[in-house]
Amino acid sequence: MEAVRGNCGSDTGRGSVSRCWAGACGSRKAEPQIFWTISLFPTFLLANLYPNWYTRFRLNGDFSALRQKLWRAYKALPITLRVLQRDRPMVQGSFYRLRRKCGKPNCRCARGELHESWVITRSEQGKDRIYAVPADLRAQLRAWTAEYRRYQRARAVLVKRHLALVQLVDPIAQQRLRTWPPQGRPPA
Repeated sequence: MEAVRGNCGSDTGRGSVSRCWAGACGSRKAEPQIFWTISLFPTFLLANLYPNWYTRFRLNGDFSALRQKLWRAYKALPITLRVLQRDRPMVQGSFYRLRRKCGKPNCRCARGELHESWVITRSEQGKDRIYAVPADLRAQLRAWTAEYRRYQRARAVLVKRHLALVQLVDPIAQQRLRTWPPQGRPPA
């Protein structure tokens, strides 16, 4: 193969193609045939020499997109798992300020100034329980109940992401499945 020169006079040497082969310098040379021959050879081999295998085992075009979605969903799991693996203490329930009337007719709450107390509410054996929180433990219990809510949200996200992973894996498996024995072949 001899060196190819473009209109710009560039010469890339023996056996190679000038950088202006695509017409960047204004030349209208045809693209080298060896480029297409080499790049299409594997496809030619699969499609023409083994037509049955190529069409039988070629996966759907969505297969690559499904795999990419699967890996993106898988890579999002560590963020959720970090929240679930925290070692901070937590207390089940909701921490809030409760305002209510005591029921005495001469009390200030009868005039609209309700009694306030900080409580934790949670469900135990199907019934709602309210626990009064002493003033010295309020900050600690506020943090512990917030940690519990954070845990519950991360757990719900983990369940949804695992469901999404399973929903992505199933179509991939369906595309990979092949029927065997072939149709029309009698059982032995």
